[in-house]
Amino acid sequence: MRIATEAEIRMVLRGTSELKASKNGWEYRQGSRVGYKISNGQMCVFQSGRQSCFTMYYDGKRLEMMDKRGNREFLN
Repeated sequence: MRIATEAEIRMVLRGTSELKASKNGWEYRQGSRVGYKISNGQMCVFQSGRQSCFTMYYDGKRLEMMDKRGNREFLN
């Protein structure tokens, strides 16, 4: 596994094509209060006034998300 690029994260995660940039720097789906920031190796989620960031890894087939505690989850 290696650090995922922004393009790889967007390619694997469903619904990222629906995200629209806002003035505050976060991306949102229309009508949603959940914000996303996606960059090389990282995805942050803003929900209910809290921000959570995850390190993203990719091996060409599987996208893996790791939180700050080291918990891992495959997203596909």
